[in-house]
Amino acid sequence: MDFKTALNQRKAMLNRNVLMGILQDCGMNKRTSQVMVMLYECGIMEGIGRSGSVVSSGDVIRFTARLERDYGIAPQFAEEGIRLWAQALGAQMPSAPRPKALEQTPPVPAPAPVQPVRQQPPVPAPSAAAQGKRFSGTILTREDVIRLGWDRVSTVTIPVGVKEIGERAFDGCSSLVNICIPEGVTSIGYWAFSACTSLENIRIPESVTCIKSWAFGGCTNLVNIRIPESVTDISPATFYGCTNLVNIRIPERVTTIGYNAFGECTNLVNIRIPESVSSIGPWAFSGCTSLANIRIPERVTTIGYNAFYGCTSLVNIRIPERVTLIGESAFQGCTSLKQITIPDECAVWGDAFPEHTQVIRRK
Repeated sequence: MDFKTALNQRKAMLNRNVLMGILQDCGMNKRTSQVMVMLYECGIMEGIGRSGSVVSSGDVIRFTARLERDYGIAPQFAEEGIRLWAQALGAQMPSAPRPKALEQTPPVPAPAPVQPVRQQPPVPAPSAAAQGKRFSGTILTREDVIRLGWDRVSTVTIPVGVKEIGERAFDGCSSLVNICIPEGVTSIGYWAFSACTSLENIRIPESVTCIKSWAFGGCTNLVNIRIPESVTDISPATFYGCTNLVNIRIPERVTTIGYNAFGECTNLVNIRIPESVSSIGPWAFSGCTSLANIRIPERVTTIGYNAFYGCTSLVNIRIPERVTLIGESAFQGCTSLKQITIPDECAVWGDAFPEHTQVIRRK
């Protein structure tokens, strides 16, 4: 069944779970499904989804820029999702050529990792010297990783001189256990180590200032990671689905914890949020079922929708005086949260708290 037909059949009862079922029934891959759900949740499609409406090239540029900024969706995947939604809702999209603003990021498909590569057993890693001789560029791309055979080894030492680890560079490299990133690297790209399911240890050097969305998403064997002090934002879904992550320290300069940044980190027990943080994004800690206590810094003004959704072990949390907004379902599913005190002037959207939780307004 195609997406348009399935959507029209269940449009009247559409919610997040229904949408996930539709996408699964249509056989969409995981990454496309995630983008489609984000587009639905952020409400962008509501404005362009009226039958017969036209989505201009300018609209596409504006929407993709917003999605990259607020949700960490790379432009090519955002455009693909917008196109699928527009087609399903009867809106017209611009035809080729692509808008110039999008040409900087060449379109790449979002397939699941190639199965034959995953099935190959680990082979001894090349020496650091050999690696350095074979790669001397400043941007390490997915194509470089495959050409050098690093997608099949257990240990990689990235050569000195690399400045950027590119988009999807090691995505789906299930044999990778250890990686050494040298000083001098400044950026880790979208999905750079996503779904590296054997990755246990990684040291991020202090030179790194930017870790883009989904960089370590789905690294299910990652236990501990240190984020350098040079990082100022935790991008959307950076550690989503890192189910073995137990402890993490957020640097003192971080101001924003993005959409789904630590979502589904089911073994996360301890996390310290620094005083510099002013915003906790939607779904930021959703599904962190082992998280029992967390302290919200005094500078935080907004707790996004579903921020702590499904944190079933959460017992204690203090909401500081500066919080002016708690989003819808922010603490729904927190079955152990019996009582919570919030500022008297704080606005609460929808059913932010479970029915059994006593909400006390601080005078």
